[in-house]
Amino acid sequence: MKYFRNFRQKYLHDGRLKRYFAYSIGEVFLIVLGILVAVWISNWNERVKRKKIEKQAYREIKNDLSKTLEDLVYDLDRHIDRMEKARVIQDYLNSENQYHDSLDLYFTLIAQDYQLFPKTGAYELLKSRGLEILTNDTLRFHITDLYQINMERVYSGGVDQSQHRNIAKTMEPYIKKYFRLSDKPYNERELKYSSDTISFNQLELKDYEALKADDGFRITLQYNLITRERKIRHHLKLRKQIEAVITAIDNEIK
Repeated sequence: MKYFRNFRQKYLHDGRLKRYFAYSIGEVFLIVLGILVAVWISNWNERVKRKKIEKQAYREIKNDLSKTLEDLVYDLDRHIDRMEKARVIQDYLNSENQYHDSLDLYFTLIAQDYQLFPKTGAYELLKSRGLEILTNDTLRFHITDLYQINMERVYSGGVDQSQHRNIAKTMEPYIKKYFRLSDKPYNERELKYSSDTISFNQLELKDYEALKADDGFRITLQYNLITRERKIRHHLKLRKQIEAVITAIDNEIK
């Protein structure tokens, strides 16, 4: 710029106005060009920064979803197992078969319910920063749909204490009325705070004929089958959606 300024002053002093204006225009052009380049570099740096933040957000969401998926699959496998055991009991009650003590374990397990605890820290952080950080509109929609609808449905279904929807709660009166603890352990766990273990004994049916004649138990068992089937259906849908979003994130950040 000093080079142009010296020439302008020289031409102005010599009265060569055309040369003076030409160099003045050149100087202005270089100033404008410098500003434009600086703005472009600033915008480019900002885009790089935003892209870095976006990729980090995707990685954090993927990590949370992977952890949630592990918990979800664990619960799903047990829901399916308890569903099949409840169906066996229902069929047995509808038959003329004599009771077999192998069913005690089935009765022990069918009252168990499971609660999903989704890992949502990355999504909550994303919301606080602004969902528009994610520039892929389709993927952003799938992520918000997953967290706000299907994941919420599975979570709230686990903590639902309303009548007929909490499996353990509805089965409890019949467990206390018709069963006692046997001396047969069905599960044993090591205690984390000592070298000892703790055993859990299965239930033992006291009066099969009385239980079989109890319409209240049959109705409750049917309601629980309906609830369990709904939970399995929602778990399966959420598992499929989580797997699809994880795949989409991998494709987005690779």
